[in-house]
Amino acid sequence: MNVARIVSVIVCLCFLNSVWSHPHFSVAQAQEMLGKTEQELAELRTRHNGPPALNHEDSKQWQSLRVRLAECHFLLGDTQRSLAICNEVAKQYPDFPDVYSMRRAIYLTQGNGELADADARNYLRLGAGTPTLALQLISREVAEDDPNQALASRRLQLELAESALKQWPDEPALWAEKVRLLLQVNDPSALTIFADILHKGPDQRRLSAVESFETERGGEHLAKWLGDQDTVWLDKPPAKGQSDARVNLAGIFLRLNRPALAQRGAKAALVRLDQEEQAVDDQDIFADYVFQGISRDRSRCLAMLGRWSDALDIVNDMLAQHSDPVTWLPARVACLQKLGRAAEALEAEQAYRAIFEEIGLEADDLPAWP
Repeated sequence: MNVARIVSVIVCLCFLNSVWSHPHFSVAQAQEMLGKTEQELAELRTRHNGPPALNHEDSKQWQSLRVRLAECHFLLGDTQRSLAICNEVAKQYPDFPDVYSMRRAIYLTQGNGELADADARNYLRLGAGTPTLALQLISREVAEDDPNQALASRRLQLELAESALKQWPDEPALWAEKVRLLLQVNDPSALTIFADILHKGPDQRRLSAVESFETERGGEHLAKWLGDQDTVWLDKPPAKGQSDARVNLAGIFLRLNRPALAQRGAKAALVRLDQEEQAVDDQDIFADYVFQGISRDRSRCLAMLGRWSDALDIVNDMLAQHSDPVTWLPARVACLQKLGRAAEALEAEQAYRAIFEEIGLEADDLPAWP
């Protein structure tokens, strides 16, 4: 089955009951696809006097067409027929991953989360999908009306996360989900694994795990816990391509009232940012975009280190280059306020709000910076 269609079904149909509410298919399209699928199946059946033998090269096409047949009925609202076809395919071809993805979508429309999770586990076990799809399978919302069932569902989702990490061990979002689920089920290994992530990195994985921890346990708990940890890694420059994550980590530490940690992270990030700037090819069509990102991160680091005047120089330079004022004007306001230039800070804030007023919107409070 076409992977894009599988994703479409999972994302768009797992909470729908028929094609009538599906944004990517019309009834006519679904019926046309059903007719073509039935015709292709009939041709294969005639050619092989039944389904192709499992070891025949046409077998994979047969399996895909059968799942597509289930998809067509699903799109047309006949979930029972769709489920029956999936059950037949799963029984005959238990190692064909797409059938579990399709059947999971059916189970979700029926409100059967437990069976949906079981099929998600089968899908990942067979090595199918992408990290993004794995996250969709893992992060299904869990009903809280039955605490025991909710706990069982989260433990199953944790198994799915473990399975996905075996395939994509470098995917930060999967590590974040693992930390979140461990905390939710009060697994005693949660803090040990979290500490190991912080110790080993890389920074994007650290950032994802920190965000999950803060979401589940709160910033105050996270700040207290960080005070008891070995944070020597903060003094080492981040790995190549990880400077932005290090700066974001430093920003979180500053928000949690851990300025010493923030400053150590910012200082080390500046080393990597200097290296990244020197490595940029001026002839690269994305060079300006890369330079803007480096300037954004460097200005934040300088501000966290108390070098507000140096940070303001970068901010003013970016605004002079007509870089995104929605990004840079709040930074200018923060710098000017810290430098005691209240009138100029007010003028910058008014310029920020005027951007929204021009398109008929009212600006929210200025985003925190750095």
